[in-house]
Amino acid sequence: MKRVAVINISGLSIDLIRNYTPQLDAWLSRVSCASVQSPFPVLSASMQASFLTGSWPTDHGIVGNGWYEADQGLIHWQSPYGRLIQQPGIWQRMKAIDKNFRCALIGWQHYLQDSCDIVAGFKPYRWAFWPVVPHVYVKPKSLLHQLAEEWEAFRNVLYRKDWAMPSRIRTEAEEIQQINEYIMRTAEWIETHENPHLTLVALPELAYQLPAKGYEGEQLKTSCAQIDQMCMQLIALYEAHQVQVFLLSDEVYAPVQQPIYINQILREEGLLEVISQFGQEFLDIMASRAFAVADHQIAHVYVQQPRDARRVKSLLQEIDGVASVWDRSAKRNRHIAHPRAGDYVAIAESDRWFAYDYWLQKEAAPFQHYAMAHAEPYGYYSASWSGEPQDKSASSSSRQSTHAGSFLSAGEVPLKAASGWVEPDQKRAPIFAAAMPLPEIISPVDVYRFIVQALQQA
Repeated sequence: MKRVAVINISGLSIDLIRNYTPQLDAWLSRVSCASVQSPFPVLSASMQASFLTGSWPTDHGIVGNGWYEADQGLIHWQSPYGRLIQQPGIWQRMKAIDKNFRCALIGWQHYLQDSCDIVAGFKPYRWAFWPVVPHVYVKPKSLLHQLAEEWEAFRNVLYRKDWAMPSRIRTEAEEIQQINEYIMRTAEWIETHENPHLTLVALPELAYQLPAKGYEGEQLKTSCAQIDQMCMQLIALYEAHQVQVFLLSDEVYAPVQQPIYINQILREEGLLEVISQFGQEFLDIMASRAFAVADHQIAHVYVQQPRDARRVKSLLQEIDGVASVWDRSAKRNRHIAHPRAGDYVAIAESDRWFAYDYWLQKEAAPFQHYAMAHAEPYGYYSASWSGEPQDKSASSSSRQSTHAGSFLSAGEVPLKAASGWVEPDQKRAPIFAAAMPLPEIISPVDVYRFIVQALQQA
């Protein structure tokens, strides 16, 4: 069985490679490259699950970064638990063929995989009025201790409490650099000492930088230079060990200008209810007739009573910035007809994104004092606030929140880029590259097939 390494870089596209990563561009000229076109929204969690299982969201159930579980009355958001994926992973299929098959999963979103041999997950938790705390998960535990013995910085994170105290506050750039180092050092150690048949590595640098910094300025060049260096370092290591390398990206980002306050509009229509406690407002899921789980450029909209369905669909179609609304038939055609998906899936226009804010005053924001920046319960990014009114010059025939004036103007919204594009053009689509014949365009489930094909080579 041939050994294979898959390097997944969220946010990477042909455009970025050509303009900012010269070493990767040179490597790409020696291999085949395909664009990954998906009928469902291009979001990291959904794409990764399709890569790992060879199935669509209709079957594996990962319909986005978050969704509402009706039988639990809970919203899951960016959960790392692998059992949420309802189809077997590629390592399970290969173990059925060869019981000695071993797989390493490093830095992927659903990294808590009990059936995978080697797992390493790194995620920053940022609490309000508290520094970023790195969360580290490594399996087996023997590997955790071996890494700690050889690497002082890793040992400090595991055993020194002062590294999680206010005296150890670090900048966002330092935190991203730290996560990059965790992933690189762990991947290199695993390849050197464990030699798994399949290694799956994810590098999140661009996924952290692009939403906040966008495509302008020096930060993009810095981040791409970092990706260029790290990626080529891994490629050189794997190729020296006769490991076939696949380069992959699971999502891409579009520059955005203005948020859509979908939950505020539902609230104004009397469809969304809140609970007020301690001066803060919390989403009342049980009392709400409709609410949205906002996720970059898509929003899953859940309607509690069938009698409200037609009204909600009509309302969504009237909202300024909403490009389309998928009903049951459209979801089936887009391979996202899973019970976790909303009764309707709203798709934003290419330069818009969905804010999950349902509160009407910034003082009522429920996460104001304690929520984690990378684990908000009801959507990806909240809009920023300002006392200055927002320009309401949009067409009066389209629905907008009457409270939009509480937020920053379109040019000042901090989110600069968002993912969730449906079928982006080839230069800006996710990529799949390997030293093997590839068609010009492939689907997410084809990625799985090509990896299995490479593994089964003698």
